[in-house]
Amino acid sequence: MRILVISDTHGHLQQVNQLIEKHSIDAVIHCGDLGFLSNSRAKGIPDRELALLVHHSHLKEEVNIWDLDYDDKLRFVLENGLLGDLDSYITEEKTFNVPIYTVQGNHDDYRVVQDILSGKTPIPNLYVITPKSDIVLDDWIRLVGVGGNMNIHSFLSQRKKHSFHSRIHFDHWVQVYKTLEEKRKDGEKVWFITHVSPGKQPILELLSIHLRPDLWFSGHMGVPMPHHYSLMTVYETRQFIRRVRPSIDVLKSNMEKLVNEPSKDNRRLKGFEEYLHLLRLPEEMNEVPLDDQSLREPRGFSKWMRGAFFFNLPDAVRGNILIDTDKKKKELGFEFQGRMY
Repeated sequence: MRILVISDTHGHLQQVNQLIEKHSIDAVIHCGDLGFLSNSRAKGIPDRELALLVHHSHLKEEVNIWDLDYDDKLRFVLENGLLGDLDSYITEEKTFNVPIYTVQGNHDDYRVVQDILSGKTPIPNLYVITPKSDIVLDDWIRLVGVGGNMNIHSFLSQRKKHSFHSRIHFDHWVQVYKTLEEKRKDGEKVWFITHVSPGKQPILELLSIHLRPDLWFSGHMGVPMPHHYSLMTVYETRQFIRRVRPSIDVLKSNMEKLVNEPSKDNRRLKGFEEYLHLLRLPEEMNEVPLDDQSLREPRGFSKWMRGAFFFNLPDAVRGNILIDTDKKKKELGFEFQGRMY
């Protein structure tokens, strides 16, 4: 099986089928900002998102979009077709040639995504990956994903209803944990798909230590070409502990505030008590003395630090990753496509 991994098409969906045909692809994994925008939901797109659609288009020099009021921004975007190609796939004027598995990005409209997930506006061959997904490719590669952006200060809160944007919350990772507990089979490899890069959010790297995915793909950052790393190749154990502890401290402080407030978030967190270990360092790591630099790297810690391999994708126009799978040998072959600029 040949899998194409891409990210950030931003509504220019013709790229997807072009790459499918060029590389003889069987399935596509998309790391978010596919272009979930629709004329039917245009009225609710935030002012800033409308301005960014123009700012990142070929028309940015034709108008000072930031000076226009909301209605004029919306009119300009609609008249110039800047919402992208999704509506033509909703009407089936166009179709994807193979299955596309994607998470939501930070510029994708949550309402449009929910319309697709609910079956209100299904798109053939387009599947949104969620924490509850039960998707297995080639009978041995399990896909689990969480879409949207992330803010460590709102990580423990509940998402706002009717919001355009989607953010990663602790609820999502509790569900990922439950999904893997219920669905993961012996011999399966687990691939995590997020939009936000774990390299920018240390708490996600910590979650990889607990949840043990084999590969983790993300986009969002606009890097010039695909790249990858593992915790073991970047950090010594002490360095990683120092890196992640500030995020743990922020969550601990926020949790204490929520527990002392009679709020919905307080009641939610009480239901998650058995999963709070996901937000802490493994017990052995907490015992590592950080100040004595003369000590050798603790033995046995490679089992934590080897963990996942993290891959970050550029915008689709800049590069992608081709993966050939061998189900019999349980092997993967990688080919990186990229253009430096």
